[in-house]
Amino acid sequence: MKFYILCLLLFSNSLFAQSLLEFNKSYIECEDRWIAYPGKDSSYTFGFVYIDPQAGPTMHYGGDFKITTDGKFQLGPGIKIDGTLKVRLIPGGRQVAIIPESKLSELKLPVIPDWLNNYKSDTTSAKHLYTWGYIYNEWDKPELALSFLERAMQIEPGYKDLVSELAYSYNATKQYEKAFTLLDNVKEKTCYVYKEFTYALIKLERLQEATTSCSKAMSDCNDKKMKAEIAYNIAFEYFKRKDKSNYQIWANETKKWAEPNDFFFTNIEKLDKKILD
Repeated sequence: MKFYILCLLLFSNSLFAQSLLEFNKSYIECEDRWIAYPGKDSSYTFGFVYIDPQAGPTMHYGGDFKITTDGKFQLGPGIKIDGTLKVRLIPGGRQVAIIPESKLSELKLPVIPDWLNNYKSDTTSAKHLYTWGYIYNEWDKPELALSFLERAMQIEPGYKDLVSELAYSYNATKQYEKAFTLLDNVKEKTCYVYKEFTYALIKLERLQEATTSCSKAMSDCNDKKMKAEIAYNIAFEYFKRKDKSNYQIWANETKKWAEPNDFFFTNIEKLDKKILD
């Protein structure tokens, strides 16, 4: 009977946790919010996620709490909410939950901590907007990056690398025509511009123009990894079209610039075997 009661209590606690905390967010989706993730012994670790312009996405560690059988958030003993432990965050990793604002008071937390103002002195410049857009792209959230990068374009369209970063977001969200239009008139194309411009042309089924752009990239670009990616994208398109002669040209170009055993070199070798079957 005691074991049965214990199981009921644990099950009840689990139901509270599931209804109050949904672990379906990446860290970057929780900017300026208090988050939680499962810790030890049915507890949860919590912290505040924000973006440091210099260090990138960061979590300000808050402590641990448990959820009682009646659904209350109970702060763990000996925890200092105003501690200075910071965790630098990297893309990927666990899914976390946003702590509901209605529960913050139970943990003695403000909705927004006062110290966050130190990181909000500049929120409107092209530099700030570009940095935030770049970070969201890095975390594979191009749809969120767009709002920052498009505003940056309105303020300072000539900001360094802005057009290529915005084009990346357009391509990643399948807005290929916008990416093409943005980059078509860029006179001095960087490796990044060539990559996104060629990719947009491929997706717009303008393969001859994409091939011409790729050829220019091979002669103008000094970044070997970027050249390998551009050549790979062209080779893969010819592979899909079963154009063996053109595929072979760009497969060889890919292997010329790719590092042995990297993604592009390895995949080209796999495609080589398939196209010969």
